[in-house]
Amino acid sequence: MHEVVTATSAEARRAVACAWLTSRAPAEEVVVLGATSDAAGEVIRAVIDPRTGAGFGWHRTSLGRLAAEYAQPLLVARGLAPVGALPITALCARVLRRLPRDGRLAAVAEQPGVPRALARTLTELRQARVTAVEGDAELTAALALLDEELARARLADRALVFALAPEAA
Repeated sequence: MHEVVTATSAEARRAVACAWLTSRAPAEEVVVLGATSDAAGEVIRAVIDPRTGAGFGWHRTSLGRLAAEYAQPLLVARGLAPVGALPITALCARVLRRLPRDGRLAAVAEQPGVPRALARTLTELRQARVTAVEGDAELTAALALLDEELARARLADRALVFALAPEAA
């Protein structure tokens, strides 16, 4: 049985999650999903009885890690490797070199932090499933070039992992 706990503020979410987890037996199979694995671990540690110090069936994970676990069979079948932010930044440095030299991105391409900033921007767009940015041909081209670079390197970014996870589940 899957149960979703929601609240409006971080403090309220943590209090609701702790109350919910307290109602569970220490050996009950429970997945505590947090923004990070450490955040989920904090909730578990806040509830653990110091005398026993354990929750044998309690597992902590992040949304990204859970999505990666679900998507793994499809990634393997497609011959893709999941990657994080650093490889995407490196691919965006390639994208910047491949863009036409007369654009505004080319004018700042050699500045420190531009590949990382472009990686964050393109990652956000890809996660929103945007394939073209209206009125911005250069950003649209950068999205297409990143797609090409990912395909050439046989890599799956966070957007693809999140797209495949529900399909695999």
